[in-house]
Amino acid sequence: MVVPSAGAWNVTASARGFVRQAYQEHEPYSTAVVLTREAPTMELRFVLSPEADITGAVLDEAGEPVRRAQVSLVAVRPPGPDRAEALATTRATASTDDRGVYEFAGLAPGDYRVCVQAQPWYAVAAGSMRAFQAPGTRAGENDGPPPDPSLDVTYPLTWFPGVEDQDAAETLTLRAGDTRQADFHLLPMPSIHLLINPPRSADAGAVGRGIPMVPL
Repeated sequence: MVVPSAGAWNVTASARGFVRQAYQEHEPYSTAVVLTREAPTMELRFVLSPEADITGAVLDEAGEPVRRAQVSLVAVRPPGPDRAEALATTRATASTDDRGVYEFAGLAPGDYRVCVQAQPWYAVAAGSMRAFQAPGTRAGENDGPPPDPSLDVTYPLTWFPGVEDQDAAETLTLRAGDTRQADFHLLPMPSIHLLINPPRSADAGAVGRGIPMVPL
């Protein structure tokens, strides 16, 4: 490889089926290649790791696929000299297809956790039929009939292998070329509804003034 001038250069290597890697990369750090007039060339050696994958299926309480579920991949870095606790950061997100299947491909070796967030399709349909409260009415007015309790449900945020607490989630350790399976079986729970009525100011109807907005 030829570079246009001397100086410090960040060099990476990639190949099909292998994880892209910077020179002497270790976690978030890498080594710059420094070329000078006295040392204009340098021989580099890269050790590339085969890509690893995490795949799985998201099923509902009846064993049917959950479509368009949002799956998050969290990378876990162990404690180190600069921190006393493990550091978890979201690495990627994916959506399930019509089969309820998701995949995270091209992963580097490391520790990962997976979580999923979804909504029962029948609960979404029930919620869309609820009328919005008209301005100036009190809670309970013009809301329409209450939804069927059996349909007024939601799925909690679920971590593999089926827990709600992130600290109880299983850590998937991937080595070079590994493929791991992480399936979810979601169970609905009763929904909680929160209705916020912003206060109406005395001059809310005046020209140029509107009802105050509440950010959610």
